[in-house]
Amino acid sequence: METRAKYPERVTKGEDGVWRWTAVISRAENRHAISVTLKVMGAICLFLIVMAATMKDRQMLLVTALSCAGAMAVAGAVCAVYDRMAKNGRRQAFEITDDHMRWVGVGRTDFRYSWRSIRSVRVFEEEDVIEIRQLLGVMQIYVPHEDFPLVKDLILARVSGTADVEYV
Repeated sequence: METRAKYPERVTKGEDGVWRWTAVISRAENRHAISVTLKVMGAICLFLIVMAATMKDRQMLLVTALSCAGAMAVAGAVCAVYDRMAKNGRRQAFEITDDHMRWVGVGRTDFRYSWRSIRSVRVFEEEDVIEIRQLLGVMQIYVPHEDFPLVKDLILARVSGTADVEYV
């Protein structure tokens, strides 16, 4: 298991040639994720309730509605706890190598996007975020404000010439 100790707050090139840093993901970004989660759950519950209503079985409708209400209550509580824990934002670690971009999660969770697989890059300079997309995924890369130009240049130098680059 990796330790976050080797990930500095500023973008730094290690002795192994790998660029590493941590960045704070804002509470607003966390709340957006919570909002999307609750909306998706609400839509699924609505679909289940409508399906139960079409069966014309009042007991099935009642069980479905109560189950959905319980699921939404649990999801809301989990999201509230998550939001409270992340009140000062949460830190996320990143790496840039010659082969890939890496988002380092907690424990054994990490995502690696090979530079060859990147189809598009969206640069959000106001938010200090770079979004890279491959066929089946999107990685948001958070960067300390003072290091944003460096990271942007490192990423753009490594992506394929066929990748679309958009400044938002």
